[in-house]
Amino acid sequence: MASPLLNKFNLKRVSWYHLAGICLLILAAGLRFYSLNADSLWHDELVVSLNSRGSLSEVLANTRQNNSSPILYPLALYAVQKVESSAFSVRLLPAAASVLTVAVLLFLLPRMGASRWTAFTAALLLTLSVAAIEQSQDAREYSIDALLAALLIAGLLGYRQKGRKVLLCGVLFLAPLTQYGLAIFGAATLAAALLLSPHRNSAEERQRPPGSLIPGWRHGRLGLAWPWACFLAGCLLTYLVTASQQWRSLCGGDRCAGGYLSEYYYSGRDLVAFTASGLWEVLQQHLPGLFAGLAAGVFLIFLARSLQSRSWNAIALLTLFALLLAWAAGVAAIYPFGSVRHSLYLGPIICLAAGGAFHWAADSLAGWSGRAWLRPALLVGLFGGIALAGTMQLAQADPYRTIPKVEAALAVLEERAQAEDMVFLESVAAQGARFYLEQKPRNYHYGDTGCFSDFARCLPDLPRAAIFHPNPIKRIWLVHLRDAAVDRELLATWDAGVAAET
Repeated sequence: MASPLLNKFNLKRVSWYHLAGICLLILAAGLRFYSLNADSLWHDELVVSLNSRGSLSEVLANTRQNNSSPILYPLALYAVQKVESSAFSVRLLPAAASVLTVAVLLFLLPRMGASRWTAFTAALLLTLSVAAIEQSQDAREYSIDALLAALLIAGLLGYRQKGRKVLLCGVLFLAPLTQYGLAIFGAATLAAALLLSPHRNSAEERQRPPGSLIPGWRHGRLGLAWPWACFLAGCLLTYLVTASQQWRSLCGGDRCAGGYLSEYYYSGRDLVAFTASGLWEVLQQHLPGLFAGLAAGVFLIFLARSLQSRSWNAIALLTLFALLLAWAAGVAAIYPFGSVRHSLYLGPIICLAAGGAFHWAADSLAGWSGRAWLRPALLVGLFGGIALAGTMQLAQADPYRTIPKVEAALAVLEERAQAEDMVFLESVAAQGARFYLEQKPRNYHYGDTGCFSDFARCLPDLPRAAIFHPNPIKRIWLVHLRDAAVDRELLATWDAGVAAET
């Protein structure tokens, strides 16, 4: 006799897709939370975490003056650190957001009209993405960007399929407040919505009095008034709160083409080379090498057929607008374009475009051959190929980094450094001390310069620190995050009596 509990629970409602999706989601969570707390925070993570400490007014001032992101993520990190401030806690939001991005592709997009085959392929690609895993273990906001980009895609599909605007409006408002790249993606979403055939309520149209119907295209696009208003409100708010100040301090009100991101901006030479290299780098950033080229080729064929039949696929159109606007931002030198972490927001749409192109190719080949079984066979083979290529790429790239551990250095100092010793930490190590130590010891001195590749850059800070040391100096501890040992001759230029010990 069957249990009443089993009678109430209909096993047929749990499809193989949901079971496979749950397994994939567990894999995504394992890849993103594995070894999350193993390494100390690195420089950029320390900066963003320290910027989000103190009072709300201090968080706002730090974000305006010492950061390049909008205000929403620093506020979220501020709330997290009010509960706990540790390497795990500040990395928790990005790791969870990266898992939720996979969940959105798997379970939300099919409810909005996307094919399950397309959604599962995209989720598999994103699960095994090296870039997504690396940024999920980073305390910065880029994994949050990818989640909001996936929700923007869901909002666009939901608006087109069912006329729902709540999700689309909400995410369009939050996007510019989270990351400036999402402002580009939000504009691409609205541009795609303008060209796509919108959802129409035919019953409402029949109830309109004769002669009151607005022409089709215009009537359909009036529904985008609220999404546009929310997006523009978010852009205006982020400009007033952070962007205007950051633009003046970081770029001097001019093109932001300098610094370490200069290669991802158009320099004024060879636009064709910049375009081709940027597009290829973005594809390779999010897709395994073999599938990047294959997906690009199949996607172009799919676009050609869509133009021929005059029917636009929502994912394909959004992909075109997203890449076009991202490229335009790189050419204008207002946002980097290429295989850089700032492009992580493009991951969901690129994976979906690849999944949709492969799904269309399998359908076309099965229809051309007249063998219905060929379609699922091709797609299952595709899943196996993606899993193999993605696993090989993960093994080769090893996204679980090992970096110099500030915590270990601080533990050695606590054990061995004496009160009369002078402890000098160059600026990167000093950021770690500010994060991990509740109170700065009297004999600790923080440098203003980071010794990333050359310790000579930090040497001028040493005599300045020695002046303020409270006791005669017998021993100096130099804490720096470099692999190479400090050059003894270099130290002798400061004081001939120095004897260095590693």
